[in-house]
Amino acid sequence: QEWAMLTEKHKAILKIVQEIDNLSFDVEAECTNEINHCVECCREGKETIAAVADGVQVMKILNAVYESAATGKEVYL
Repeated sequence: QEWAMLTEKHKAILKIVQEIDNLSFDVEAECTNEINHCVECCREGKETIAAVADGVQVMKILNAVYESAATGKEVYL
């Protein structure tokens, strides 16, 4: 499914479109790899590739996206 997002940068409207090649991206395999990596890190006391703080930032951004969609207003982080 194709999607597009409109945003403003430097007083110009930009249209951002999906660029993932769905034919070669195996979502199930990638999710499995992520879960296996997380389990390995927990078992061996290693740091994950993506830091927990990065995940927290992503969640803040996603929450702001949902809030903006629900209210129709900009959300500042």
